[in-house]
Amino acid sequence: EAGGNLIAVTASGQVRRVGIPGIQVNHVGTTPDGRLFSVDNWRGTSELLIGSNLSGKTTLVCESRTSMGPSQATHAHPYLSPDANWLVFNSDSPGRPQIHVASVPKSMTTDVLSDD
Repeated sequence: EAGGNLIAVTASGQVRRVGIPGIQVNHVGTTPDGRLFSVDNWRGTSELLIGSNLSGKTTLVCESRTSMGPSQATHAHPYLSPDANWLVFNSDSPGRPQIHVASVPKSMTTDVLSDD
C-alpha cells in the first residue's frame, strides 16, 4: 500500500502509516517506550529490521535465514531488548528452531531515531 504497510497509533488515537519499501512486514515488536520497532520480512532470507515510527526510517540489522515455513516455530518473531542493544529472534537455519541474538550498534538506533 502506498501509505505504508505498518500502522502506528498513538495513545491519543492519531494514526500514522510507516512505509518500508520492498518489505512485506510479518511480525512486529516495539521497545517499551515505543520509540523503536522491529520487523521481519516475509520474503527472501527473512531480513530483520529496526525502525522508528516518528522518523519513518528503518535499517537492516541482519538476516535470520529462517525457513518461514507453515509452523510458527520457523518464523523469526524479532524483538528488541528494552535497552535496544540486542535484537532477539528465532531461526531454524541450524536445522531446528533456536533463539539467536544480534547486537544493535548504538549508531544504528541513533540514526534511525534522527530526523535528518
